[in-house]
Amino acid sequence: MRALYLVAAGAFLGCAGRATGEPGVNTTSLAENGSDMGDAVSKTSSLTAAVALAGSAVPAALPANTAVPSVEGFFAPAGCVTTQADAANPSVTITFQDCSGPWGLSHVSGTLQVAYTAQPPAQAALGQSLSLHVSAQGLVLRRALVDYSADAVVSTDGASRTMTYTAQVSGTTPRGRSFVHTGQWNLSWQVGGSCLTIDGSGQGKLGDRGAQSTLGGYKRCGSECAGGGHVDVVDEATGERVDVLLGGTSEATFTDAQGMSQITLGCAL
Repeated sequence: MRALYLVAAGAFLGCAGRATGEPGVNTTSLAENGSDMGDAVSKTSSLTAAVALAGSAVPAALPANTAVPSVEGFFAPAGCVTTQADAANPSVTITFQDCSGPWGLSHVSGTLQVAYTAQPPAQAALGQSLSLHVSAQGLVLRRALVDYSADAVVSTDGASRTMTYTAQVSGTTPRGRSFVHTGQWNLSWQVGGSCLTIDGSGQGKLGDRGAQSTLGGYKRCGSECAGGGHVDVVDEATGERVDVLLGGTSEATFTDAQGMSQITLGCAL
C-alpha cells in the first residue's frame, strides 16, 4: 500500500510540477528562439534598407549606380566598407569588416551581393522607386551568423521611405540555435529619423520545430536590441503561442497560457 501511495503521489507531483504562472521549458525556448529569429530578420532587413538609403536618394535623372556604392558613408569606422560596382549589370559587391551602422547595427562582417534597378516615379511629386535583390552567406551580425536572400522595393515620398522585404533568412542565433524563416515584411522610416519600424510575418523552423511568427510595430533605433513592438510566435506542432513584448532593453516580457514571464534577449548576449 505504501509503495502504491508513493507511486500515486509521484505521478501527481509530476503533473503538478509546473506551478501556475511559471513558464514551461517549451514556451521559454519558443520565446527565446522567436525573439532571436525576429532580431535576425530585423537586422538583415535594416541592412538592406541601409543599402537602399543611398540608392533611393538618387534624383530621377541619375542612375542608381551613382549612389548605391556610397553606402559606405552610412557605416563606421571609416574604411570598414568597401564596394565594387558593376555598372553594366547593374550590381555592386559590398564587403563589411566589423562595421556599425544605422538603427543599432553593429559588428557587421561579410559580403553582400546587390543587384538593383531604379524606376521613375509614378507621380511627379514622388521620388523614384528602387528594387534590390540582396544575398549573403556567412554574414556576421554581432554574435549571429546568417545567410539570406531577399527582394526589396523601396519607395519615397518626401522624407518618408517604405520598403517591402521578401526574404529567406537562416543561420545560427547568438544562443547557437539554428533557424530558417521565409516571409514578407514592411519597413518604414523617415530620412534623418532615429528609428525604423517593421511589420510582417513568416514561417519556417526554429531548431527542428515548425513555427510561424509575426512582427508588429517592431522598432530598430540606436541600440543593439529592439526599441519596441512585439514578436508573436506559434509552435506549429503543439499550437503553443507566445507573445514577446520588446521595450528597448536586454530583457523582454513574454506571455503564454500561464501568464507573463521574462527572458534575456539574444541581442544582449
